[in-house]
Amino acid sequence: MIGSKEYGTLGLLMLPLGLLANISGIIVFGILIIKIVQSVWNTVALISGFPLSYSLIPHHSFNIVFLPISFVMLISGIMLIGAVLTMLIGKHISKTPGNIFAGILIYLIFYAFIAPLWLIRSMYDLLTGTRRAWR
Repeated sequence: MIGSKEYGTLGLLMLPLGLLANISGIIVFGILIIKIVQSVWNTVALISGFPLSYSLIPHHSFNIVFLPISFVMLISGIMLIGAVLTMLIGKHISKTPGNIFAGILIYLIFYAFIAPLWLIRSMYDLLTGTRRAWR
């Protein structure tokens, strides 16, 4: 179906963009894991040169001026606020009972880790030709 004129916009635009989004999500997740491992490695290497008591005591006060804000971080924050607002508006429109804030907190904590694993599994299934049932 991908790239086929027979399926119109679906085949020419939506499926290729969906495939690109899945592949880029997997790549970004891989880069994230590599960066976390590098950061932990560098922190361990840095701390190993100092006494443990010195490493665990905070020596600097927090100042928002020194907070590193990049364009990517700004866009990520805007998208995060948009996702939370969309959830709140959806709950209000659907008039669903219950507290949504616990659900939003769980979403914010776990979604970034679960979604890439789902993408990796779906790409693996696509490449191996495995068909999965919805239930």
